[in-house]
Amino acid sequence: MKKALAVIFLFFILFLSFTPTFVSAEVKTENGWKYWGHGSKAPDYKKPKDGDINGDGKPDWKVGKTWVDDQGNDFELWVIDPDGKVNKGTVSDPYDEYFAFIYSNRTGKYFIGKCPFEGGRNANSITHSGDKDKNKKPDKFLGAKWRSYDGGADDPSSAPGRDSWEYAFNVTTNLVTETHYDKDGKVIKRNPPKEPAKWKSPGDFNDLEPIIPDFKWFGALMRPYPVRFASD
Repeated sequence: MKKALAVIFLFFILFLSFTPTFVSAEVKTENGWKYWGHGSKAPDYKKPKDGDINGDGKPDWKVGKTWVDDQGNDFELWVIDPDGKVNKGTVSDPYDEYFAFIYSNRTGKYFIGKCPFEGGRNANSITHSGDKDKNKKPDKFLGAKWRSYDGGADDPSSAPGRDSWEYAFNVTTNLVTETHYDKDGKVIKRNPPKEPAKWKSPGDFNDLEPIIPDFKWFGALMRPYPVRFASD
């Protein structure tokens, strides 16, 4: 392998609208193996759920497969359902579900990214050390980024326009850094690195910034715009 560092760029578009969808690109690492399949849809809310990932006593939906390295660590994407029922997305019965990016190691499950926007769009990347044993799994995860872009609704977590929140997780230190960007990509706020909340405690939407008491949304339509990491 020409480079010691192999990076997987996994770009997701998560439409938090009436019927959320989850789309991922099929990506190849430098040594040629495919780590993630074609696009997947977010869960059918009428189908059975997959478990209680955040330990609040209410089951949630798992989205897609699990990314696993040779150390037994993994990343997963879930849709969390705080009130435990399928909402209608109306003023009297708004949605409360949200996407949560989860990292797990031998010490527990950690909440490292979320979509805090109504109509949000999200992208992420996972960094690993390569696949020297050619077993089609990374030898060791190094870090991950999750970036959530405002869909244009300017809801409580927003600055004017299409701002974004980024969650950068370092596997080695087990610390996550929360950064808020304005519509031009300039930093509004960057918090010091902190240990992410260990879920099953139980976990909650506000374990990561932005803090939005009683987070709700009503299925606003998405305005299309490009999603990418400028620095990547």
